[in-house]
Amino acid sequence: MNKKRRINILRIGLLLVVAMCAVSMASVVTAQETPFVIYGYVFNADGTECNNPSVNIMNTVTGESWTPDTSATLNYYFLLLVPGTDVNAGDVLRTEVISPDGNQSRIVECVVSESELNIDGGRCNYNFTLLVPNQQAWYFTNESVTGPTGSGANYSRAMTKGVEGGNDTITLAPGERVRFCADQLAGCNVSFPKGDWTVSYWLKQLHEYDSFKKIQIHLQVVYPNGNYSTIGTSYVQLGYSQILRELSIPTRDAGPFTVPEGGRFAVEIEWVNNSATIANGDLEIYCNLPDKNAGQITSPSSDPGYPISELPEPFDTGPGTYPSIAGTHYGEIVPKEDITVNKTYTYPCAGTGGHSEYVKIWNETTGGCVVAEWGGYSGDYHNLSFNRTQTLRKGVVYSYIIETGSYPQIIHAPYKQLRNGNITCTRFEDYNGRVYHNRLPAIRLFQE
Repeated sequence: MNKKRRINILRIGLLLVVAMCAVSMASVVTAQETPFVIYGYVFNADGTECNNPSVNIMNTVTGESWTPDTSATLNYYFLLLVPGTDVNAGDVLRTEVISPDGNQSRIVECVVSESELNIDGGRCNYNFTLLVPNQQAWYFTNESVTGPTGSGANYSRAMTKGVEGGNDTITLAPGERVRFCADQLAGCNVSFPKGDWTVSYWLKQLHEYDSFKKIQIHLQVVYPNGNYSTIGTSYVQLGYSQILRELSIPTRDAGPFTVPEGGRFAVEIEWVNNSATIANGDLEIYCNLPDKNAGQITSPSSDPGYPISELPEPFDTGPGTYPSIAGTHYGEIVPKEDITVNKTYTYPCAGTGGHSEYVKIWNETTGGCVVAEWGGYSGDYHNLSFNRTQTLRKGVVYSYIIETGSYPQIIHAPYKQLRNGNITCTRFEDYNGRVYHNRLPAIRLFQE
């Protein structure tokens, strides 16, 4: 998360009391189990405390979700899980945090490590700084990136939107540069107005004589042909060497600039070594240290929606995988923006007639409802037309029933988050009567 705060003595005492009570209760129920504790603090985008936040934590592997304890007068949250039952090493926990007024939010996914599960006892001080509408956070990873990455950097690494990287270290020798590239290419020309970008990460100069040396941070656009240009640069003089520290550096008034279709934006970090500033040893950059803020770059509130900007974007789950079988899907769709639809497409397995025979999407409160029915194996039978054009409204929970035939593709997961919304499986009953809770339909909802 973005920012650590000094916690006052009252809050430490409160948290310890809650934790001891929870652990005591857990020992009665689970005998010798060591609980998995998740707690932290929530801050508004301006750094002030966000009291009484709405927090939901979901295990995307099992589909189970929990609402942590919060307080109307404090900004903490606290959750106690049972290892081996609620959570296992390798599970992905998705945390969604929303301010009381609903105007600020943040969604982050993280992978549970063996150390957290078996040694640390959970995630402590897992803090969140909320984003205002349109802001996005891209997290540093040590993963390689394909496609255009620009020239000149010694290392090219991916940064992922909303998904924290692993506990990896990137080591720069004097004069070396690492370029973190958005792992998604721009789907169209994306134009950013002038705005402030913030780069945050932990680092350490390893050599004893590298106190007060400098780094440079460059915000860049990488073009489809591999060339790049620098939009903004920040120069930072570090403190004493051999001390782990967090930097949070704004690049003020960067832009305006455009990322062309097939290009990407990037941030480059350079360990400066020249006649004016001579570095003697290596610099370590940490992607995601335990109990620390993950390395990231945060876009301004004027972010147009990279990688797709202001376009009528379909609600598209993307293709699924095998095994496949026809059946009836029940679940919910929650748009993150208004999405107008009048058609639906079902991804078929290759060489089959996989299709939807009946699709209904509705909300009882708003009265919005659309229905599409299959007309047989004629024409473009993978696409069905709804009975009317309907705008699915941002933040409204829509139920769906989708009956499929032949061999449609299926996403084997209880939940999937898209850029413009999310879809959840409540229940899937296959053609043979077997029931599952982790089978999503592979579909596209769109307007023609």
